[in-house]
Amino acid sequence: MTASAGNPPSDWYPDSERPGWLRYWDGSAWTDHRHPANVPGADLAVVGSETLPAVDEYSTTVARVLPDYAAALRSGDVGREAQIYAYLLEFTRLHGGRDALDRLNTQLHETRLPTGVPYPRLIGQVQPELMSKARRRAIGLWRYVPGPPIVVYEDRIVQGSVAHRIDPYTQAQVYVDGQTQITTRPTLTRMALLSPLPGSTLGAGLATAKKTVNDMRVAEFQVGGTTWSFSMLIHPGNVSGPRMLAQQVNQIASAMQDRAQAQHRSVPEQIDLVAQIERIVALQQSGQISSEQAEAMKARLISG
Repeated sequence: MTASAGNPPSDWYPDSERPGWLRYWDGSAWTDHRHPANVPGADLAVVGSETLPAVDEYSTTVARVLPDYAAALRSGDVGREAQIYAYLLEFTRLHGGRDALDRLNTQLHETRLPTGVPYPRLIGQVQPELMSKARRRAIGLWRYVPGPPIVVYEDRIVQGSVAHRIDPYTQAQVYVDGQTQITTRPTLTRMALLSPLPGSTLGAGLATAKKTVNDMRVAEFQVGGTTWSFSMLIHPGNVSGPRMLAQQVNQIASAMQDRAQAQHRSVPEQIDLVAQIERIVALQQSGQISSEQAEAMKARLISG
């Protein structure tokens, strides 16, 4: 590793703009090379401008990572699956060459098929607000870097290289704060002459009010579970879609909670049924009831 005077040595460091990613520092400046952190099989060697991977090296790296992708699918580790998928997309964009993305999608599909794991159904996604400088000044947000969209599937939430499963404790909402300010000021639009005669004076101008709308509202899409959360600033004038998406997430989580509670309630009933059958068997063995009576009592219990 090399370093300029007073600068950190060249290496991969946490990317402040993309949480969960690494970015390469060449010893004097940040490069455009990025990778998700902790991707198995990923080649995180020094990639100076003179040593970028060739096409054959690209193919070798993809072939080395695909088995890890298949393992993540089989184990149901959606976090690992999203991390490897994001790495392959970024690596392909930087080093794959022409038409490489289409080839990668084919390889990913062929890797998924033997696992028997179906593609999750897409429900929707939330896009970040793209703010102008004037908008950032209006809400007092001087530094703003929009992140990747939040993508909602039927069983998981994904943002960039990070994914979490929806569970009974997942909750989503859209939070809106602030207000819209409307200011008015007179604007001179035209003049009226009091008299058309020579030497007459110019009269007072006719003024109309000019309205300026300053949207000071801040809207945020929030989703999370007991140990994780995603949030994203969205445009305050476009919250209906994200709100509907949040409702769908909450409905999925609520249905999971109902199923979990139903299963929990059924366990004592099953234990009680077994205990009653064991009591009938004990009565039969002690001679207090006949075998015919025992079978009739068991049948009544089982039939409910």
